[in-house]
Amino acid sequence: MFDSHCHLHDDALFADAKVVIDSARQAGVTKLLLAGVEQSGWSRQRALSEDYSGVYCALGWHPWMAAERGLDREQLGALEAALADGAIAVGEIGLDKSARYADRLAEQAQGFADQLDIAAARGLPVVLHVVRAHGEVLALLGKRASSGGIVHSFAGSTEIARRYLDLGFAISFSAAICSDRPQLQAVARFVPDDRLLVETDAPFQRPRSLGQQRYEPRHLPVVIEKLAKLRNSPVAWIAQTTAANSIKTLRIRSS
Repeated sequence: MFDSHCHLHDDALFADAKVVIDSARQAGVTKLLLAGVEQSGWSRQRALSEDYSGVYCALGWHPWMAAERGLDREQLGALEAALADGAIAVGEIGLDKSARYADRLAEQAQGFADQLDIAAARGLPVVLHVVRAHGEVLALLGKRASSGGIVHSFAGSTEIARRYLDLGFAISFSAAICSDRPQLQAVARFVPDDRLLVETDAPFQRPRSLGQQRYEPRHLPVVIEKLAKLRNSPVAWIAQTTAANSIKTLRIRSS
């Protein structure tokens, strides 16, 4: 299994990273993509990817950081330099119109556009964070060269998903599909087999069924089992297909 989006470099997991990764492997989750948020975490991501096989990095400035700070040439230059050190994608990047950040959309949009250009110049896929801003994100993507990528923790409609698919993106589902959200569950049935991905977003977005226990990549089967039920497909087939799709989308070469 391939967890296409998690944050082992977050304080909640980093100190126990070896235990977390070992537990994930015991559960059959053998590959992980660590999604970047800001520069302070990139070195942790790189260290984990160097120390553990099957751990990969996407580096980027999260839209929350772009909203709070704006991204100047120095910060963008730091990203460009960091990407040269083994990252396989740019992210997570995008737009967030939740209440706390909606009034800083212009700053987010500029940072997003600049990072899209960096990804395109390097031929790297991107990992998208989109909250209440699919129209704006799709408009920006439509105006720029793109190497495709992943829409992380998708929460839009079937029509929105179709538009991302038309642009070459894969759709990743988190534990949100385990909640009673008919529209999202319809999208989980709609996405073509070859564009289907799964993620935990650990340690965030913990499924209610886990109670208060720490959410980790080893819990990815919770998402896979729900997706299999929604699509009336074998669990093993969903696990294998989503893993293969992640490898293809992120252009990971066999070692």
